[in-house]
Amino acid sequence: MKVSLIIPIYNVEAYVVECMDSVINQTHNDLEVILVDDASTDGSLQALRPYLSDPRMKLVKHERNLGLSAARNTGFNVSSGKYVIFVDSDDVLSPGLVATCLLVQKYSGANIVTFDFCPFRDRVPSFNDKEIDWRLVEPGDATRFAPPFFAWLKMIDRCWMERESIKFREGELYEDHRFHWLIAATDAPIAYLTSKLYGYRIRPNSITADPNKAAIRLAILDELVTSKDARIDENAREVGERTIIQGGINVLATCSSGTLRNAVNTVSDYCARIGRRRPHWRPEGLRERVLFSIGRHNNRYTRTALFLGVWLGRSIRRLDRVSAK
Repeated sequence: MKVSLIIPIYNVEAYVVECMDSVINQTHNDLEVILVDDASTDGSLQALRPYLSDPRMKLVKHERNLGLSAARNTGFNVSSGKYVIFVDSDDVLSPGLVATCLLVQKYSGANIVTFDFCPFRDRVPSFNDKEIDWRLVEPGDATRFAPPFFAWLKMIDRCWMERESIKFREGELYEDHRFHWLIAATDAPIAYLTSKLYGYRIRPNSITADPNKAAIRLAILDELVTSKDARIDENAREVGERTIIQGGINVLATCSSGTLRNAVNTVSDYCARIGRRRPHWRPEGLRERVLFSIGRHNNRYTRTALFLGVWLGRSIRRLDRVSAK
């Protein structure tokens, strides 16, 4: 059964050989490897040249740099496999990744198979893909929406994804977050593999190291739950709203002092919108209830109270850390 591996390429000369070696060493041979060059300016294409003689390789070039989402969409549009897996070109795969996902799909009947990952920096991790433990998660289960959100942790039925019109929004940071939620909101069964089959390379200049990612993800989620997208059902919206309240606490706790005022205003806006949709809603957890109760009223008095409360709490934590030293 053919599986399409979609690999965007952009200035990864230092890493792409390790990625490609892990691809050609897959124990499942019926592969279509789609390499989308997003107008690289380094030696990435030269590094790929030895692999292009393999008939399973298909090289597609962008005339100009369009970004990760566009490269993934381009690769998906030319793919022909029964299933697709998105791979980042600085990462590596377990030799048994594709074969294991196909086996789980066969027994589960799931449209999507997800798996776990090993983070690494320089030394490629060793994988244990012999032990297979998985569970099937049906629609309505809130754990479908739980992180990690990465698009590269999924093997997806290509025709199903096409029917659902699920693509990456081009030009958006953290596009994986929207992609993950749109998939989880569907009625497709998802098989969750606990095996660590993917090696995720941690790079200091990666956007995943951006301290603003929590706030950006909240903005994406707020847009999803307030949209009229028919794919987002009532259960998905409620899960999203709960996640926004919990995420709001994280943003207020971790944002810089210079952005705290803006964070308070933004989180208050989120709470107010949720409050208008669900006037009798009661979040779980004391901190969530307090934030929602204060934020939903969303006037200058409640914003000032929230700002002072967060500022005081952060000041006390800083003093505790200093005293502990």
